[in-house]
Amino acid sequence: MPTYEFQCDNCGDNFEVVLRIADDHPTTCDKCGAPIYQIYYAPMARVIGSPMTVGSLAERNTQKMSKEELAKRAEEYKTRKEDVMSPHLPDGMTIDTDKGEIPWWKKNSKKTTKDILKMTPEKQKKYIMIGE
Repeated sequence: MPTYEFQCDNCGDNFEVVLRIADDHPTTCDKCGAPIYQIYYAPMARVIGSPMTVGSLAERNTQKMSKEELAKRAEEYKTRKEDVMSPHLPDGMTIDTDKGEIPWWKKNSKKTTKDILKMTPEKQKKYIMIGE
């Protein structure tokens, strides 16, 4: 049976009562007769065995993979990482690395966040896209 905790509004008496869910809860304090209210707590959970985290699940899954599957996953990750790291230039814009042009994202920027926030949205977009 669940244990319920109550507290008196008037005298501050705090007490616990073991009741079935179907039983009526007390409404007044036994000491002074003033109204009482139920105190609610966050439910507690108990972990039996070892706790499962995302890292431990990923490690367990990779241990079950074959060498070929692991190599394929590593290549997919590398490709995905390169794709995310490469800039997305506006249509028609290219970077000519043969001429020795340094891409803007490799140059040191002197702009601070405050400077960028002062820009109009169009200038912000241009700065983000091409660094000007």
